[in-house]
Amino acid sequence: MSTREEARYTPQESVGGGQSATWYEREVPGIVTGLVESGGLSDEAASTAWALVAEGRTRAALEFALKAVDAS
Repeated sequence: MSTREEARYTPQESVGGGQSATWYEREVPGIVTGLVESGGLSDEAASTAWALVAEGRTRAALEFALKAVDAS
């Protein structure tokens, strides 16, 4: 994803059910850390993911990080 795409990123709405917000709050930081440490997530993408986590938007952070990995 380009910087412009990252700035405009809006997560998809979840459709029915899914994990609780608590799960995302607990697990997403570790997932992002693992992706960074494995080299699967660029520094720029990691920065965006961490900013989303800091804003309390953990589901958006996970969606963003996974899409960034897929795009690389």
